[in-house]
Amino acid sequence: MLTILLLLLALLTPQPVVRVVTLDKETIAENLLAHPVTLTLTPDKLENVVPSVPLPLTVCLAAHQKLSLVSWRQKSSWLPWRARYKYTCVEGNLRPRHDPDAVYRLPFRGTHRVVQGYHGKFSHRGFDEYALDFGMPEGTPVYAARAGVVVFVETRFKDSGTTDFYRRRANQVRVLQDDGTLAEYLHLRPAGSPLHEGDALQPGDLVGYSGHTGYASGPHLHFAVFGARDGAHKQTFPIRFQLDADHPPRQLQEGQSYTAP
Repeated sequence: MLTILLLLLALLTPQPVVRVVTLDKETIAENLLAHPVTLTLTPDKLENVVPSVPLPLTVCLAAHQKLSLVSWRQKSSWLPWRARYKYTCVEGNLRPRHDPDAVYRLPFRGTHRVVQGYHGKFSHRGFDEYALDFGMPEGTPVYAARAGVVVFVETRFKDSGTTDFYRRRANQVRVLQDDGTLAEYLHLRPAGSPLHEGDALQPGDLVGYSGHTGYASGPHLHFAVFGARDGAHKQTFPIRFQLDADHPPRQLQEGQSYTAP
């Protein structure tokens, strides 16, 4: 019974992003993911100790990088010391320079509607202001919108909802693009992608199949391009799509339907 409970817990738990430990007066961070992560370390309560660098400290950790963040100098050797801190982290490079000339293709074939666009009232505010939600039935093939390398694949989750519990429980694929941004394809169905970390993608390659997992009120594909503003805030970027050969690339509009061959 205990084994079954532990297995169920593992299936419900999002993959950890970083590990931060203090050993011998040195605080070390390790990125557990295969793509960059931005971390901010903030002092909480320091007693009889001085940090080696000014805090708060924000750093970008490369894929699987282990990095010494700060060492602690004890002020008085005969008194006890304590270094209590907090940290937050966000997936993505720190303030990447998104290529404004980059052109994306629609991440599907056939016709689908933008049910929530930029600055959408339901959830596209703040860090997600430039995300796009495409309405589509579960099982619809999803295709790469731009070239890149697959750096994260999650397909374990089965359920959805609109409470905070589901915010980090969407099946998804993340792709690292050549300007340092990440593209995310969210809410895929369970076991909804054939991809693996390290796979190279070209525009139009199969990413997976749409679903209804994570923070969602209905089946759809959430697509966004992002980086990190700091260790606590994500930053999404407005992007342009090439819809046909006769018109220049343009941004998509909420409520409009778009067709890809």
